[in-house]
Amino acid sequence: MRIDWNNMIRRTPPNGVGVIPGCPPVVAFGRVDVARVATLGLNPSKVEYLDTSGALLQDDKARLPTLAAAGAERLRGLTDDQVTTVRDRQLRYFDRRPYRRWFDQLDRVITGAFDVSYYDGSACHLDLVQWATAPTWSSLGKEARCALLAEGRHWLEQLLARDGLDVVVVNGRSVIDAVVAMGLVELNEVAVIPMGHTTCRIFAAKHSGQQWIGWSTNLQSSLGVTTEFREALPHRLTEALT
Repeated sequence: MRIDWNNMIRRTPPNGVGVIPGCPPVVAFGRVDVARVATLGLNPSKVEYLDTSGALLQDDKARLPTLAAAGAERLRGLTDDQVTTVRDRQLRYFDRRPYRRWFDQLDRVITGAFDVSYYDGSACHLDLVQWATAPTWSSLGKEARCALLAEGRHWLEQLLARDGLDVVVVNGRSVIDAVVAMGLVELNEVAVIPMGHTTCRIFAAKHSGQQWIGWSTNLQSSLGVTTEFREALPHRLTEALT
């Protein structure tokens, strides 16, 4: 399926849901146009656009283009050239100033399991919601979260339908629960990895010619994520797909 970049980037978010003003939707982190594997999260972190004081990142500190950086005042007013500027910066996200503290942990997993990487374009990252918010997702109200998930579904499905995208990797229980609640795919438990006094559960499914696989432990925020677990996870994912 052809990606409708113009309408995807020019759209406006729902009102009153905490979307950071002046920021386009993040259609994708990396080469969604050619990637074989996509990791899936909830929504872009506010650190993609804001510094620690809450001001928009500028110039060489910017990770992604704001409307102002693209030379526009509003999303609906983006010219075709400005849409291309936004799109190309998102496709080249991992070439410039990626949030490595977050993405590198996932990159090690998908490299070990599927021999792909964000940094060579064979993998990309997508989100259920394409808008960065402040406050963060966990601090948004239920009504705001539901509105954002509903607004993002059509666009996400368009991205996932691209020919050549073979594997979708779901990071963490909250993302798995949202995927199932949205009816995107029914993920079934296929394996368990012991983690001290707790466990990490592996989920998988085949849907529309794609293999979906995920794990319940959030690598970036869960307590008890050891080096041993990080080393075991890629192998267990590979096993789950054979």
